[in-house]
Order: sequence, then structure tokens, then C-alpha cells
Amino acid sequence: ITINPPVQETFTVGSITTTSGIAAYETFTATYGTGNKTFTLTGSPSTSGFTLTQSNNVAVLKVEPTANPGTYYETVTATDSVGATKSLMITVIVRPGPTLLGPTNLVSARGIAFVSPPYSVVNGIAPYTYTLTSRAISPDTNTVTGITFNAATMTLRVADTVTAGTYLETITVRDSKGA
Repeated sequence: ITINPPVQETFTVGSITTTSGIAAYETFTATYGTGNKTFTLTGSPSTSGFTLTQSNNVAVLKVEPTANPGTYYETVTATDSVGATKSLMITVIVRPGPTLLGPTNLVSARGIAFVSPPYSVVNGIAPYTYTLTSRAISPDTNTVTGITFNAATMTLRVADTVTAGTYLETITVRDSKGA
């Protein structure tokens, strides 16, 4: 009679935090027990938005980009060839993508430096990066220089040298996961 040690299951991190629209992964490995292991996934509230692939006693849990924001408690169970099992629970947090909040229309006077009220970011996962895209609308021949976004103060700055006109400024925020 051969009695093998019980199935052991390990994972890399133990929890996943991502942003909606961005895939994330965790690897599970099963050792000991008897023969090859198969893996199953069960979850609460459900396993919708999650996939589990497996090969050679290793399983990879993928949080799909389609997973809705929320907190999920997923269980990955390894089963050996004689039915012995070992389960590990993983917490998955899917946050909504980042949203920039602040004024949408700003008015300044030529020759006077202007600083907007501060903007703020909700959701997503810090740290954030910001990009500012500028376009002159009226007159559209104006050169856009002297309009900047200061990420430290979260303000849009208009230098006193900016030519009179209407400008379209787009501030894009990206979180640490790329959302």
C-alpha cells in the first residue's frame, strides 16, 4: 500500500486588485497527492468574468476585462486522481476605472495668468498619470502654448501670454493598471 502525502496547493499572491477593463492573473500550483491534479473554480457572488486554465498541475485564474466592479471571493480547488482535494480562497477586487472631476468650462482674460480650481480623481488605482491634449478652436490658427496641467496641484494653468481665443483642453487620467 502506498499512501501519498495530502494535496498541497499554493498561489503566488493570494489576492488580486485590478481596474475594470484590465485583465489580471493569479497562478495556483498543486503538489503531492496522487497523480495529476485538476482544478475547479467556484465563487461568490459568481464566477462570471473569471476563467481558469490548467496544465501540468498548474492553474491560472484570469480576471477578464469584462468583470464588473466589485469584491469577489473565489475558491480554486485542486483534486488529485484518487479524489483528494485542497482548496484556496482568493479575494478579487475589481475597481471602476478612474474618473477626473472638476470644472468643464474655464474663462480667463488675455494678459492675466489663470489657475483653475483643483481637479480630483475618483476610482481607479493610484498612482495616476495625466496627459493634456490642447487644440485651438477659435481661431483655429492659434498656437497652443502656455496652457499646462500641474499634476502636483491638480490644476490647469493658463499663462498670461496665451493668445485670446477658444481652446479645447482634454485632461486624460490613467491609473496604475492602465485603465
